[in-house]
Amino acid sequence: MACAASPTAWYAWLSPWLLGESDTDRHLVPLGDPHDARIVVGHNIGYDRARIAEEYDMQQSRNFFVDTMSLHVAVNGMCSRQRPTWMKHKKNRDLRDKITNESNSIELAALLENKMLTDEEEELWVGRSS
Repeated sequence: MACAASPTAWYAWLSPWLLGESDTDRHLVPLGDPHDARIVVGHNIGYDRARIAEEYDMQQSRNFFVDTMSLHVAVNGMCSRQRPTWMKHKKNRDLRDKITNESNSIELAALLENKMLTDEEEELWVGRSS
């Protein structure tokens, strides 16, 4: 489901899957003519932007995005639920930097074997903030 508002109207989009018109739940949200300039405002807009049809078109659209979560972090800092994820990421990044500056490959091999360095990279903020 998606909704939007303009100065003169409001809009809603329902996935064809929710309406029973499709067997798959994988649908992209169309925003309309890519030549029309528009500003899309959302909280953690990167998550939503990945589900917008025009973002996968070779022709560049005139869509612009404002992320209210980024604005909040810039003004007020991270919330208490985001801080542990950030601290884990920072600790792993610092450890990786330390290991790459040293020549001890046994320690690096152990970290890679335990997958401590790969889990932090995958969708760091999406899981904690959405």
